[in-house]
Amino acid sequence: MHDITFRYKTSSKAKKVEEVHLKVAASWNELTSGQLLEIIRIQLASLPGDPKVAYHLKNLQLLKTLLGIKWVIIHQFTGVQRLGLYLLLDFLGTVGLTKQLVPLLTCRAQKTLSAEELHGPSERFRNLTFAEFIYCDTLFSFFCKTDKIIFLEKLIACLYRPQRTDYDPKSPTYKGDIRQDFNEHLIEGRLPLIEALPLHVKFAVLAWYRGCRKELEQRYDKVFTESNQIKAAEGDWGDVLLSLSGEKFGTMEQTSGQRVHTVFKEMQRQAREHEELRRQHEMNNHR
Repeated sequence: MHDITFRYKTSSKAKKVEEVHLKVAASWNELTSGQLLEIIRIQLASLPGDPKVAYHLKNLQLLKTLLGIKWVIIHQFTGVQRLGLYLLLDFLGTVGLTKQLVPLLTCRAQKTLSAEELHGPSERFRNLTFAEFIYCDTLFSFFCKTDKIIFLEKLIACLYRPQRTDYDPKSPTYKGDIRQDFNEHLIEGRLPLIEALPLHVKFAVLAWYRGCRKELEQRYDKVFTESNQIKAAEGDWGDVLLSLSGEKFGTMEQTSGQRVHTVFKEMQRQAREHEELRRQHEMNNHR
């Protein structure tokens, strides 16, 4: 968090000056849910007129949202002060959202009066199964390659699901997920609910997915190699599932039901072990 202090006039005619002290988010994860949604909405908005003026206006809107202050205060900033404060927006150009700021979607399909609640995953993909990740990441890759919104909507319909009927966080059998178990055959049925969501909500979920996936890449660098990334872009995570099945995690079904972090930790361990064996082999050959 940044600590920001400045003074402003309470009104254009008033002589009274007040001092305000603010705690301002310095990263995606320090935003509130409301700030995230408003920032994504502003970023997606298309403003008419001179591009330079539109760019400046967007920055002011983003700054207002980030600081949580009124326009009357924003308008009192000098040009130099605004340029200095624009530095606070730098993190918005990066990928880094891993905190779950949109845990619940209240959806209402078109021409339908009743609303339905869909619950999202935990932060940092903590409760995603490997099967769920494979399916989601294939849809993510398709969206990145085509920019077709249908793939993003399917991704959201995959991630966000109704509450499980036996949900009880105090139960000894509770597995840490409020959502119904992943079932790829039910995704199409949720699409009408997702399609009706505002565009900025869909892209807020996308920002979270990008951030969590990037964290996976950094944490399990031996798994997300260049060759594996190419396979992932082609939707070939299934090859990884086949290669792991029958080993540490049991059958394909048992492996696909494991948490994605559990699977990638094992893959990272195997990759490091393989590298060490190869290094020792090369050393022995040079003796």
